[in-house]
Amino acid sequence: MAVRNALLPGASKGVTDQVPRATFTDPQIAHIGLTEDQAREKFAPDALMTCEWPMEKVDRARTDGSTDGFVKLVHKKNGDLLGATIVAAHAGEMIHEWIAALSQGLKVGDLAGVIHIYPTYSTASMQAAAAIRVEQLLSGASGRVVRGLARLMR
Repeated sequence: MAVRNALLPGASKGVTDQVPRATFTDPQIAHIGLTEDQAREKFAPDALMTCEWPMEKVDRARTDGSTDGFVKLVHKKNGDLLGATIVAAHAGEMIHEWIAALSQGLKVGDLAGVIHIYPTYSTASMQAAAAIRVEQLLSGASGRVVRGLARLMR
């Protein structure tokens, strides 16, 4: 990207603060976007939410005996993704869908409905996104409607 920007000035926005990184330790650590602390400095605390999905809930990680770690998403209450951190056995590979989501301005919920191959480590990303989407659906007025319908169906 740096070479392209040097040879073709004005061809793109250039390098942003959304540069992905990975540390190949055991478990690996991968990140894109803002950390929770950076997001709290930049936005009002009540506008932010986080979700930390443990790898213990991911079937492939359990099968492989690699349950150390998590997927952590930092997002606005409206679902705008601000950052993602993955600490897991294959974090360097798992971070790519969050890189794409952040660079394309997708909301966290956009990944909740994407079918993932099962069982894979990347299922953790879908599960975390789905947990956020469910929380959004069950909060506020829509949550009251959903809870009311659930009571009627019992």
